[in-house]
Amino acid sequence: MTNRRNFVKQAAAVMAMAAMPGVIQSASEEREKGLTLKRSQIKVDDQWDVIIVGGGPAGCTAAIAAAREGAKTLLIEAMGQLGGMGTAGMVPAWCPFSDGEKIIYKGLAEKIFRESMKGVSHEPENKLDWVSINPEYLMSIYDRMVTESGAKVLFFSRLAAVEMSSDDTIDAIIVSNKAGLVAFKGKVYIDATGDGDLAAWSGASFKRGYDEEGSVQMSSLCFSFANIDSYDYINGPTLYVWKDESTPLYKAVRSGKYPLVDTHFCNNLVGPDVIQCNAGHMTDDTTDPWAISEAMILGRQKAVQYLEAMKDVRPSTFSNAFVVKTASLLGVRDSRRIEGDYIFTVEDWRQRKSF
Repeated sequence: MTNRRNFVKQAAAVMAMAAMPGVIQSASEEREKGLTLKRSQIKVDDQWDVIIVGGGPAGCTAAIAAAREGAKTLLIEAMGQLGGMGTAGMVPAWCPFSDGEKIIYKGLAEKIFRESMKGVSHEPENKLDWVSINPEYLMSIYDRMVTESGAKVLFFSRLAAVEMSSDDTIDAIIVSNKAGLVAFKGKVYIDATGDGDLAAWSGASFKRGYDEEGSVQMSSLCFSFANIDSYDYINGPTLYVWKDESTPLYKAVRSGKYPLVDTHFCNNLVGPDVIQCNAGHMTDDTTDPWAISEAMILGRQKAVQYLEAMKDVRPSTFSNAFVVKTASLLGVRDSRRIEGDYIFTVEDWRQRKSF
């Protein structure tokens, strides 16, 4: 009973503190203080020629290219699948691969693109722009091509720190995974994190945003609906056309019943009775883990409300539909931009400059 009374007293004290902003603030400040790790040594894996951090399209192609040249290559990925935004991020379609007449991305990009089309058999073979993505099928392509190249893949491993031997030379990267903290050393390091984590933490200069405040493009959490009526989806009115207020999405927004639905709703049929959606905008700092956490929660709420809106304005397509999946990776459009030797400008593009 004494222990129980003490517990109740302590709980009451905590609740009282929660009602006092000054107390909570000081506790928060306490958490912000530094901590020196008592563990002075961690395991080191130094067998690699090339280490790539980030297993999206750029990281996968870098790993394949390096391994094909005979380099002992390690690809480190924070998620449990390769492919980044096209797989874990569930982006529903490839951005255009053509200039309107012919394909303009060659090499590994074209090979992966062509292979991925086998997973969306409803798409015409000669289609090059906005081709739907079957994320599960695309995952298997990246798995096969990366491993067949001879590169090794380490999943569920996130970059935690960078150790420098000098101002411009990396000594080792520190990775966090189920083995704890592990150091990896290579002759060459490639940053394919998407946010430029490796480069930024190594001291590389970077820019962020398009104004003095560092404002970036908004993010989205992609999702998919299953059990839609495919025939009605294909043959009925288009759900969304940018700035076309006659389309069903704008009707839902105008109704005022769906505050989480905005005028962004890209969608593709990715399989029988399944559409995948790139929809809803969120403003967040994608290098802030707290902001990302909040965005993931909000994004899932948006997915549910988008379906409610579609059931309302297009019941013939969506009356029996349900949210089958939301992405496990936030759709980030804009983050750090690492500064190189030269900054490409709009005027360079206008003049069609060669470098």
